[in-house]
Amino acid sequence: MPVAIGDNSMNAEVGERSLYMHHLTRIQAARAKVDAARQVETTLRKEAKVDGIKLADINYGMRVLTIQDTSIIVKEAVQHVRIQRWLGMPIGSEPELDFEREPLNERAAREGAAAGSIAAARESPYGAGSEATNIFLAAYDAAQKEVATNWLAEQQRRAAERQKAKPNGADDDGSASMDEDDEP
Repeated sequence: MPVAIGDNSMNAEVGERSLYMHHLTRIQAARAKVDAARQVETTLRKEAKVDGIKLADINYGMRVLTIQDTSIIVKEAVQHVRIQRWLGMPIGSEPELDFEREPLNERAAREGAAAGSIAAARESPYGAGSEATNIFLAAYDAAQKEVATNWLAEQQRRAAERQKAKPNGADDDGSASMDEDDEP
């Protein structure tokens, strides 16, 4: 039976179909972005592994950076030490870790250095102009400088290693390089 022009059931289905297609295409596009991001992450993880970084340490660091309740990490660390002690691991004479008794200025320096090392926002959690803020920011800046310096040194070291590995001055493409004074 043909549907009349004013039939609401047909109009409702067309509207429902349009809405479905709208969401389907948006989700499909988002999934493509997620897949591309996963590929980038996979590549970065492979690079870290080649550089000798343990991927479990990367996973742990990502967890620490994203966890809301930091006391969970502290409790887990204490529990891990307890388990190590139970299993006879040589962990030192004090298996209990006391993370709560750190002086404010030491904590500010540690937190500033950590934030600077990962290039987090340069924002102190302490009061503006306070001694702890000044210490936090100084540690942040020092960590940023250290990371940049160490990164540059590491890149230079790797370039030197690659250059040593090349046979008789060959370029990356395997061809021998020529100076301006050399004749073709």
